[in-house]
Amino acid sequence: MAQQTGEQIDDFDGLAKRSPFLAFAMLIGMISLAGVPFTAGFLGKFFIFYAAILQHQTALVVTGVITVGCGFYYYLKVIRAMYWQSSARVDKIPVNGLSRLAISALIIATIWLGVYPQPILDALKKMNG
Repeated sequence: MAQQTGEQIDDFDGLAKRSPFLAFAMLIGMISLAGVPFTAGFLGKFFIFYAAILQHQTALVVTGVITVGCGFYYYLKVIRAMYWQSSARVDKIPVNGLSRLAISALIIATIWLGVYPQPILDALKKMNG
């Protein structure tokens, strides 16, 4: 996608109208990276903060909370650009079948592991003993 549109935030303007599937995939990725509950990213952030709290790493927790807030700001800028900004571009972005299948699998995995993290937890238990 970056090859066709670019990598700046304003390059994502109006993506939801040009390619709803890619915009939705980006939305799921962004909310997971931000750590929104019921996504795999939330689970990752939860365990990092949990470990830091158990080790009484207050400075690390405070720094983590600040960076999570900064991340939310950045990710919401991209989401806003995709869904609420208008774009002069109207060209559709083609997505072939194999890419659509792979992206769909990643969307499902991101949500599934956020809602039902037990397979990951079991795998971690096996690795640790």
